[in-house]
Amino acid sequence: MPSRPKSAQEDQVIDVQPNNIKQILNDQLVSKVIDWGFKNRVDEGNVAEFRWNLEDKALLKKIFDDPNRVGLGEPMRDTKFRRFVHSIIENGLNSTDVALFQRFKHRLPLRSLGLSHDLNDFTYSKRDGHGLFTSKAPFQHGYYMLEATVDPRHFSARIQVDTRVDYLNTQGSTRPRASSHEDCPLRVKSATMGKRLLWLKRDGDLAIAVSAPGATHVLKAEVTHLRLARLTRNFFLSRLYKKLGLTFDIKRDSKISNAQVADYWQQYEQRFAPEAAHRPHGVPRPIAATPSANEQLQEILRLLAARR
Repeated sequence: MPSRPKSAQEDQVIDVQPNNIKQILNDQLVSKVIDWGFKNRVDEGNVAEFRWNLEDKALLKKIFDDPNRVGLGEPMRDTKFRRFVHSIIENGLNSTDVALFQRFKHRLPLRSLGLSHDLNDFTYSKRDGHGLFTSKAPFQHGYYMLEATVDPRHFSARIQVDTRVDYLNTQGSTRPRASSHEDCPLRVKSATMGKRLLWLKRDGDLAIAVSAPGATHVLKAEVTHLRLARLTRNFFLSRLYKKLGLTFDIKRDSKISNAQVADYWQQYEQRFAPEAAHRPHGVPRPIAATPSANEQLQEILRLLAARR
């Protein structure tokens, strides 16, 4: 059977190169699916369908048919899941596909696609009472979700997982000034996953310091889970709003200015400041004096009399 001739739209597909594949995948493809999910409330069980346009379909085929050609050295090796992905490319998505994808997405080469980073992307060292995880390569600017689970020898509810971002200048070298870095703290409990958002305004190196009370070194083996998932802007905003107690509406909020996002981000960071863990929520109540023995007896007698 002769092959179908390519349309003009397919011929004009974006040129995929190793240096831009991750940005294209996140900005052009993943963001469309995320926005579709928000608009149709797929996470609430609503039935909906999504179809790629011809340009997106051709781009997806170029990425997944020959991963090495676009600089991805880790193809999908599971044949069943590979067929599932190609079915999504050809036929689009529906609500059932989303549920299946959430179940089996660990089979995707997310790390080589630049959509996920883990312990393999960091080197470990001991420094100043911390276990320090330093990124092997700069992280691309954008939005991320940090996940961390630490299981030290002794239980603690005050384990610090503090991320420092050292931004790079346009020449690709780290700026020497103190204003070129940003600190993003996170407190977790033993063996319990903690999460927080990261917003990298520019490309930068990451250093994640993990420490437990008593300045004891946290060993690499005691960090059982460390993952940074790349997010789309709208997904980032939805989680940012949720933490601030706001309702995210994609039609209303997807086009808010970066200045407004920066204001919300400042409020978000205040929730993770060290003093926030000890800050009382709401209006503090005055401490009441303990009633005397006679006052307690009189109150008991009053309650008994009221029941008669």
